[in-house]
Amino acid sequence: MGWVARRKGGTAVYALGEGPVGDVVTAILQVDSRLKVIHRKIEESSGGEPADELATAAGLADSSSRDALGDLDVSVLRSPEDARDLLDGYCTVVFVIVAWARARREASGGKPEDALASVVHMLFARLRLLKKAVAPSAIPTMVALVTAAALGSSPQRWREQYGHVWSGADVAALEATAVCLAEWVNTIQGSPDAALRLIMDYYERDESDVADEE
Repeated sequence: MGWVARRKGGTAVYALGEGPVGDVVTAILQVDSRLKVIHRKIEESSGGEPADELATAAGLADSSSRDALGDLDVSVLRSPEDARDLLDGYCTVVFVIVAWARARREASGGKPEDALASVVHMLFARLRLLKKAVAPSAIPTMVALVTAAALGSSPQRWREQYGHVWSGADVAALEATAVCLAEWVNTIQGSPDAALRLIMDYYERDESDVADEE
């Protein structure tokens, strides 16, 4: 199965058609919560000034694995199946944001590879800063996941070619990748809730499609 085009505001956003959606709601709520924590800390330290892109990048870099990034939050999980669903949910967040970036670039007359180049450039630069949370060895895997998503392939299915077991370093990097991508969307759209709305719109449409099929 390929991508399924769904339009909102004149821009097609492609839904994940070949991999499990997973617990995407919990994933994006965790991402959104972590970004809000980072922004709140930055504003507190700057006397109430809102965080700009550079300040947010610095805030991400200063976050420890126990602070805002790191292992998936297992406090909400009850079983290995829940953990796998949450992992799939984070992969879906990555897929939808990358698909949105591609659709946005194409809508303005650009090429898909230009969208991929901008995402990879941003992500590589940000992940390199997150030395407390992201192992350097995991960064190439995250770049490959994003590339797979840009080509219309499920990040989960791409990763499973190399074994079903995710290392702790890869899981931490996946979470960091979702946070960086969400912040990137928020910055582009000029709204602290843009990524949350994008993912929830995808989820609601996916649920509606499932209900229609039944």
